[in-house]
Order: sequence, then structure tokens, then C-alpha cells
Amino acid sequence: MKVEVVDVRNYGRVPKKLSEHDYYIYCGCPSQLGNPSLMQDELQRNIVIERYAKDTEWDKVLEDFYRWVKTKRVDNLKIGCFCTPKDCHCNVIKARLERI
Repeated sequence: MKVEVVDVRNYGRVPKKLSEHDYYIYCGCPSQLGNPSLMQDELQRNIVIERYAKDTEWDKVLEDFYRWVKTKRVDNLKIGCFCTPKDCHCNVIKARLERI
């Protein structure tokens, strides 16, 4: 499965089917996949991303995603956040999902 991090401004906050096997999911705040650690300034970006990677219950997140991907037969998944194109927690999600 190919995963791409995209700018939510181009897709919105509502999950949607883009084509037969292509889907979009919003992963920013306040979604279930949003990063609960908020930045006060850009200097904290790496800190909150690392905290997200460390503190997220990945077994639960990946189990839910795997079930969804298998059911929908997803080949391409776009995950959206307002941070893109800057580094953000969606890059962590992307890396984990690509390992499935």
C-alpha cells in the first residue's frame, strides 16, 4: 500500500473515497489520529512528533487501520494534516502503515 501525506486544505476533514482503491483520511486535530501534543512554536515540532511516535498505542491504531485497509482493499491512502509540507506526526503514521 502506498501512503502519501497531503495538505488537508486540498481535501477537507471528511474521509472520502477518491477512486476505486484510493482513499483519503484526515489525521489532524481533533481526529482520533491527531497529535494530542500541541506545539507552542516551531522549536517544539520535533519534540511533539517524537512524543507522538513514543506515546501512541500503535497496536490498537494499526489493528484498526489494517482491518479498514483490508475491508476497503486500499492501494493508495492519502492522510491529511495542516502541517504538510512541514514534518509532522502524519509522517510517523505513514511510516508505520507502510510496514503493514
